[in-house]
Amino acid sequence: MNLYTKARKYIDMNRVKKLHEEKIKRKNIDKEIRDQIREELRNLNSPDFSNWRYDIDEGMTTSALLSTTLPATGDTDLAVTSLDVSSFFNAADASFNSGTDSGLTGGFSADDGIINFSGDVENSTSVLTNAVDLSLIDTVNISAIAGSNSNGGMVPNDNLYVTFVSPTEVSDPFTVIAKTSGSFSNVNITIPPEFRTSEVQIFLYSPTGVDGDQGRALKPFTIGINGLNGATMGSIPVGNSTGVSNIVSYYLRQNATQTNYKSLGVFLWENVQKTLHGPSISENPLWPGESPQYLWNNSYTPAPVSGRTSFGPTGGDNTVTDADYIYIGQYMYNTYKDSKLYGVSNISLRRKTPMNVFVSLDSPEATAFIRTDPVMKGLSAEGRKKKLLDMLNAGDKYLLQQLGITGSAARPSETIMPNSWEVAGTGPGGVPGYGSANTQRGLRPSAAERDAKNMRWDPHMKDWAPNLNLPKKVDAGGDDTEVAQVSPGGESQIDNMLLRGLQNGDYGTGPDIQRQIERLKKNMRNKAPGGGGFELAHYEPEGEVLSEKKRLKSPKDITSKIPGYYDGKPAPLGFPMSPPPKTVNGFHPDLVDGKKIANKFNRLDPQSAKAMPPTGNPHIDKKVRAAAKKPK
Repeated sequence: MNLYTKARKYIDMNRVKKLHEEKIKRKNIDKEIRDQIREELRNLNSPDFSNWRYDIDEGMTTSALLSTTLPATGDTDLAVTSLDVSSFFNAADASFNSGTDSGLTGGFSADDGIINFSGDVENSTSVLTNAVDLSLIDTVNISAIAGSNSNGGMVPNDNLYVTFVSPTEVSDPFTVIAKTSGSFSNVNITIPPEFRTSEVQIFLYSPTGVDGDQGRALKPFTIGINGLNGATMGSIPVGNSTGVSNIVSYYLRQNATQTNYKSLGVFLWENVQKTLHGPSISENPLWPGESPQYLWNNSYTPAPVSGRTSFGPTGGDNTVTDADYIYIGQYMYNTYKDSKLYGVSNISLRRKTPMNVFVSLDSPEATAFIRTDPVMKGLSAEGRKKKLLDMLNAGDKYLLQQLGITGSAARPSETIMPNSWEVAGTGPGGVPGYGSANTQRGLRPSAAERDAKNMRWDPHMKDWAPNLNLPKKVDAGGDDTEVAQVSPGGESQIDNMLLRGLQNGDYGTGPDIQRQIERLKKNMRNKAPGGGGFELAHYEPEGEVLSEKKRLKSPKDITSKIPGYYDGKPAPLGFPMSPPPKTVNGFHPDLVDGKKIANKFNRLDPQSAKAMPPTGNPHIDKKVRAAAKKPK
């Protein structure tokens, strides 16, 4: 047994054959790629595939650049931003409604529009304009006012700033006005040179706080309710911290509902009262000799509605009510919600100093460099027109005699202004004109022309069009076959309209046009509009109609064929079969009264219960108090 025979025991010939075939396949693929590359190289160097439009370099064209100096325009606005939502990329923190110029929340007003910057925001109030072209200006003019607690807005926490935002970078901030500017100020902001380009956005903003310290503008205010008016919102003690402006700011950003009124009232009243008069509950010093073990504090400031002074249920008729909490929360919403911090009445673009810029030769700034041809020098306007017509006619004559080419029929004519741009831009099929001289100029036909051509107003084309007889349906003899045809009257109207247009020269002149005119006249003499009779366009189906032979008896036949479908389960197909219950005041019905949530505290241990502050949910607080009384 030789070496090859021994090797055959360990070699799979099918595997060897497969590897050989794959090797051949790779060689074929490699050959195809090489052939494709050779073909591309041949095409690249072939004159048949030359990209002559790319190869031709026209040199100086109307798109070439010209260096020029644009004069300063002083205080003249070159562009003015419209103060409405369409001019801004982001204006979620602003409103464009005119205010009353009074109070904290009345808002500001101006004759030409206003942007009111809201105070009910998280960390800053701002607007961002759409991208504008700043390449030919150097100054942005802004008119703005800050709140003064009586002019329609609240005194802001910080100044109003502006930055410029390009697609690649953001400028340093520039102060527009200080937070103490209680009347309108007009400010010019010089644009940094690197932002004097196109596609630049203007960002106006004012910081209002940071996470954990929001609503800073609220800090100087004192809540006008006895028991809460001992200090400002920024300095009133709450537990181990100071100030309630952060929490108040959070609630003012929410909707004004009874639930939010109560939640804010509970937070303010209970926390402030506990800080001023001690905890709501304390241990009885006589216990266990005297019950109960814990005593409720009844020495709090009388509540604003009920006059009660206790938080605990053992206070009985002396326990603070929900009406007290709702009164406090509603007072805060009515007084401080929808406050305004700044108003902006103008954002315009100016060029205060001359600018050296590059402009294209077809721009208005470059027209001064266009000179009249010397052969026209000294001629009047009529003389120049006649000279130009002579040159065009001579050129057409040369083309016809030397090359046999008919020159262009374009000639200079008086500029005719249309009735409106809408009329100039519309016509049958979206193209001005369909053959008449008036419509070719973009003008509507006269009444006489409409009557002569039997025209009607087409609401779809928004123009006058020939009143042709509409195609009608004709029974072609089959059960389901309908034939669309144009009546002889419609064909005759088409031939008449076409003949008038050809005779008027609307479609040009020449032997071909004349032959077409003769053919139409012959058709009319033979009373054969459209070239002799009219054609039928229809289709008759062949074969038999296919349909399902086995039909479903009921929808259950479908569900019985769906894998995993079974009756009597809440989600047989993996999704709910019924919609969720309707919310109550924005909450799931199970969360409205708090009873179901309170079940999570059934096994609360005494230590945790004693450490828990009141939650505001009477069901939870009841179970917490019960758990706190349990022995350890």
